[in-house]
Amino acid sequence: MKKLTFLFTSLLFILLFLTACSSGDSEKAEHSWRAASHVPEDHPNSQALEEISERVYEESEGRIDIKVHPANQLGDYSVVYEEIGKGTIEMGSISTPSQLDKNLELVFMSYLVKDYDEVQDVYRKDSELFDFLYDKHQDLDVKLLGFHAEGFGGIGTINEIDNLKPGEDKGLEIRVPQQKVFELPMGELGFNTTSIPYEDLYTSMQTGAADGWSGGGLTPNYTEFRDVIKYFYQTNDFFDASSIMISQQIWEDLNEEDQDMIQDIVNDVAKESIEVAEENEEEYREKLEDEGVKYIELSDEEIEDYSNYVHENVWPELEDQFDDNILDKLSEQ
Repeated sequence: MKKLTFLFTSLLFILLFLTACSSGDSEKAEHSWRAASHVPEDHPNSQALEEISERVYEESEGRIDIKVHPANQLGDYSVVYEEIGKGTIEMGSISTPSQLDKNLELVFMSYLVKDYDEVQDVYRKDSELFDFLYDKHQDLDVKLLGFHAEGFGGIGTINEIDNLKPGEDKGLEIRVPQQKVFELPMGELGFNTTSIPYEDLYTSMQTGAADGWSGGGLTPNYTEFRDVIKYFYQTNDFFDASSIMISQQIWEDLNEEDQDMIQDIVNDVAKESIEVAEENEEEYREKLEDEGVKYIELSDEEIEDYSNYVHENVWPELEDQFDDNILDKLSEQ
């Protein structure tokens, strides 16, 4: 009996000691934040958030502790965005929803850029695009810190596209995101479009309700649809970039030194993400081909034709959606 009492007392002491240590660690942080990502933890976007978290913790000497929640753990990106604006979620690196302001769709504008040289310029901090979206986010109590590059978009299909000429009927039903910057270009290029929810897309392609989809690049086509698609067309029709953001009210509670530190870290990660995205495209192209998916890369001339066609036939239709004649300004770059 004495042995049992001694064992119980020892265990109780250990538990109290561990609890005290744990409390000490959590109390060390002046700021404990949550950061949301909409993609799995092994995705480059979630990994970039982890890098930001680790560097901020280290450089703040533990005063700012950021826990990353990947894979929509805190809600889908539209919910997360609104919570960041309220300050109930502190940070995120997510796709930009447009339910609160259609101007935010600009980040996914079709043929805003055509290659990685243009990405370096257009998606950098303080570019025309960044400054325009910075102001729009600011109006919603969200501070845009930078862009995380994901890669160029393409079209994954079950059936081969017989006619790649822009404007001519492709004879395929393509699922597109429910945003005009996706719907109008695909329609004008010659596809029939449908707005099937993303979570139903795999089944829809299995059953033939959709012949393919637009709105993603090589990575999601491999990770989520390699078992159902047979072709992937590298059209570069849009550039996929998540937005790294923080609640404005959370930001304003920081001193200037911490603000500069966080911004510098995000700048480094955002710049690095462009190189990572380009490298990943080569990796996932090979992976798709290993799975038996035929990869079709449009030539520079074909992409130029697509870009010119969209600029002439789609951009004018979207002018009224965006403020400040921003499309004209971007066209002049």
